[in-house]
Amino acid sequence: MDGFARPQGVSDQGVEPMSSDPQSGASHPDDLHDLAGRLDLLFRTVPRSDNSTQLHSSASVAEELEHKNISVTPNHIRALRTGRRRNPSFRLLAGLAEIFRVPLDYFVDDSVSAEIEESLQALVAVRDTGVQQLMMRAHGVSTESLSPVLALLDQIRRIEGLDQGDDQETRSG
Repeated sequence: MDGFARPQGVSDQGVEPMSSDPQSGASHPDDLHDLAGRLDLLFRTVPRSDNSTQLHSSASVAEELEHKNISVTPNHIRALRTGRRRNPSFRLLAGLAEIFRVPLDYFVDDSVSAEIEESLQALVAVRDTGVQQLMMRAHGVSTESLSPVLALLDQIRRIEGLDQGDDQETRSG
């Protein structure tokens, strides 16, 4: 043995699945709505640290979890990310939330997830080189002077079909 008692549901091979038997009182695997999509979004958008642009990999996450005494394989992480497995332990979910710096509710609460996904989309936009150049050039320019620039950007977005959903909502609302 490795000197510490493993929590229930964690083994040397990784996190053991929770029972999906409704009679057992344990959570059903389908209870975590869109876990794969939410987890995949974190992998695609959240950098490993605040001063890094490098994204997490299944191996890096498994290694960080190991430092938290949560034994899981990169293959298990990939299976959760792709939806082949949908039944992580609470401890694994808590570890993932800590690594990706999101509240645990992100995985289970649709409203919390929607808020965080909106923030992540903004983060991705800010990482875009063109957006960074616009922000740098706009810094210090008065609000009055920015108004025509923003109007021009709105028009370009409409021409390129980027705001079609917004236009339809405006017309119907």
